[in-house]
Amino acid sequence: MKRTLLSWSSGKDSAWSLHLLRQRGDCEIVGLLTTFNREANRVAMHGVRRELVEAQAEAAGIPLWDVDLPSPCSNADYESIMGEACRAAVRKGIECVAFGDLFLRDIREYRERQLEGSGLTPIHHLIRLRVQHTLCYWDADSCLSDLTLRPKQPRKRYPIDSLSLVLRLRPRFYAVFST
Repeated sequence: MKRTLLSWSSGKDSAWSLHLLRQRGDCEIVGLLTTFNREANRVAMHGVRRELVEAQAEAAGIPLWDVDLPSPCSNADYESIMGEACRAAVRKGIECVAFGDLFLRDIREYRERQLEGSGLTPIHHLIRLRVQHTLCYWDADSCLSDLTLRPKQPRKRYPIDSLSLVLRLRPRFYAVFST
């Protein structure tokens, strides 16, 4: 099993990514890597409060690897701070960083360049999924149901074990995924 950090923005793509990584069975998720705006004490990308991310990590049973960024944060500062976080991960025996982006090829290429030579292997498992838009609906019935955009497609139901942490924090929400 590859010791892996999961890049965690606190959103639905991160939760879906965690679920899929747990199903793969070849990655041991040892931390949720999240960047925070130091001044606002919120997720740098989405502005979610730190307390909520801490609750998500606790519900998932995975330690939070928080990285505090200054505000404002130049790209040079970001790369320096993240470089140190990567070196710390390697010192702790971590081998990979998984990312849950769906269609962000330019970001994927940037991350691959940044991790090159760091000792960490990037995992971009969601980008490789077959492209079929699916409307997903999470509800309090502990299932993930999808209704594909093709009319006569049968409805599927998935157990959400690792996504239950999202349901505890947000009882109902919709998202578009590619599966």
